[in-house]
Amino acid sequence: MPKLSMDIVLDKNTSAKLRAISKHTAALADELERIDAETCPGCGELCEVTEYHADGMPAHKSYMCHVCGYIKRESTL
Repeated sequence: MPKLSMDIVLDKNTSAKLRAISKHTAALADELERIDAETCPGCGELCEVTEYHADGMPAHKSYMCHVCGYIKRESTL
């Protein structure tokens, strides 16, 4: 089997570019986790999420699926 090789050329902007990629990758991972958390376990559709606040702080969230009727409430206190 032939050996593979790769040349990597680093310029003065490489560090900044890698930091930008890292930042956007972290934001994408957070968004994908949010989508997973808001997906209905019954039918796989996205739930409507309502966040309730008390004294300016999040008190609880409710998840409601308009397709199958699934409802979930969770405390965020």
